[in-house]
Amino acid sequence: DMQRLEATLLRMREYGIRGSAVTYGTIVKAYGRAGCIEKVLQAWDEMSKEDLEPNAVTYGCMLDACVKCGHLDRALHVFSVMKQKNLHRNTILYATLIKGFAKSKDPSAARALHREMVAEGVTCNVVVFNSLIDACVRANELHGAAEVLNEMSAVGVLPDLITYSTLIKGYCSIGELHKAIQLTQALQARNLECDEIVFNSLLEGCVKAGDLQTGIELFEGMRRKEVRPSAVTFSILVKLFSRAGRLDLACQLVTHEMKNMHNVAPTRMVWSCLITCAVKARDVGRAAAALEMIDLDGCATGSARASMYAAVIEGCLTHNEVGLALSLCGRAYSDAPADEGPRGAISNDLLRRVFEAAGAKGGHEVEANA
Repeated sequence: DMQRLEATLLRMREYGIRGSAVTYGTIVKAYGRAGCIEKVLQAWDEMSKEDLEPNAVTYGCMLDACVKCGHLDRALHVFSVMKQKNLHRNTILYATLIKGFAKSKDPSAARALHREMVAEGVTCNVVVFNSLIDACVRANELHGAAEVLNEMSAVGVLPDLITYSTLIKGYCSIGELHKAIQLTQALQARNLECDEIVFNSLLEGCVKAGDLQTGIELFEGMRRKEVRPSAVTFSILVKLFSRAGRLDLACQLVTHEMKNMHNVAPTRMVWSCLITCAVKARDVGRAAAALEMIDLDGCATGSARASMYAAVIEGCLTHNEVGLALSLCGRAYSDAPADEGPRGAISNDLLRRVFEAAGAKGGHEVEANA
């Protein structure tokens, strides 16, 4: 609650209460979590003006705040100061910086920092190794990620679910589904269970590999293990079915099975995915039917609804389904929620192009009336 924090700080100033290094460390940490680097730096400067000497904890808060705000260069400067004061030998500090390098997709720097940790005698725990693997995965360096996994085993640090989940996602992203599935077996051998995140990564891998059968088997396995699928899961399945040429299964999944069999209501994201897949498959009829169900359900309004209608109408124009495009224009305006008004439906430019495609006369007058 940043508003209450700032109100408290203001009251402290009004009463002349002087903050300690711990106080400023807390402030820096809070602004870091909020992603407000300007306020982080302002609080740090105020602490300096108050002649307060940062301790290891305060420095740690500053370093973490800089990383969270995406200012890795400032974090490294703070760390260099800590080294000068001999305050740097701490697992959490190194892990935080490695996470920063992971976010910036710099596995070389992350692994160099890990080597420094080892040289400095700082303990490397599972969080550090997971961050190293994440750095490699983000840069699509799966060979490096595998090396880190081997290093974990060599020093006796056991991989956890996050370790396997990160690696599985990485292999799926580069199309090596077989390696990802092998990792699920290693995961289970350690008495760990695949969660929704792992299953979703595997399903994405099936989409990338165009492997419908394995995707169906994974989803059935998900159900057997009673891992509840989310809207994200169903969006992936829609893509999987559609790219395998089974748009009929995708429609069946969204319009009937999601709610009736899995007790998950189709969200705007799922409907949008189905519409996109239908338009790509040149099946604008199914896309239009999905729009009708969306309006009945009321799950998409405003700009979200307008973008869905626009996507289908554009598809109609592309595939020369001008009659359907005209019909959808009418529905977009007539079925738009009253508080949005006609301008909340589709753009004037799209409406004009529909009339031009239809060869309609007076298109500008109709647009004006709309």
